[in-house]
Amino acid sequence: MNKHQLPHAGLEFDVVCIGADGREAWREHAKNLVPIEGLNHMLGVVLKGVTPITTWYIGIYEGNATPQLTITAATLPGLLTECTTYAESTRVEFVEGNVANGNTDNAANLAAFTSTADKTIYGAFVSGASTKGATSSVILSAFRFPSPKPFSTGSKLYVQGSPSIANPA
Repeated sequence: MNKHQLPHAGLEFDVVCIGADGREAWREHAKNLVPIEGLNHMLGVVLKGVTPITTWYIGIYEGNATPQLTITAATLPGLLTECTTYAESTRVEFVEGNVANGNTDNAANLAAFTSTADKTIYGAFVSGASTKGATSSVILSAFRFPSPKPFSTGSKLYVQGSPSIANPA
C-alpha cells in the first residue's frame, strides 16, 4: 500500500496574540507533528484498550527547537524549553466540542494564556498532563511557528486547535 493512501491524523492550530494595548500583535496558522508517543497512544486506546486521556492541555515553548517524531512527555521540557511565564496556574485545558466528520475543535472555548514576562515563543504542544513542566503522560501534538513570535508582558495568546482524521483523497 502506498503511504500516500493512508488516512492522515493531525491537528491544525490558529494562534492570535493580543497585545497589552488590546490590539492584535500577530496571528499564525500552523500544522502539527504527531509524535510516535501520540500515535502509539491513539492506537493503544482504539485497538488495545489502553486507558484514554479524557482531558488534554495546551502548553507553549520558548526554546529555539523544532519538535521531532521522537519527542515524549519526558523529553519535551528539556528539548523545547517549555514557557511557564503566564498567569494561568497550569497548562491551559483544551476543551473541544463535539466530534463530527472526523474533526473537532475548541473554537467555542479557546485556550488563553496571559504573559507575565517578555518572552519569544516558538510553538505549542498538546499534553495529557496539566502541570507546567510535567514530564509524565503523553504528548499528542507539537508544532513550531514558521517564525519566532513575541509574547510580551500583559499580552494574551489565544489558541484554537482542530484535531482531525481524514481519509486520502
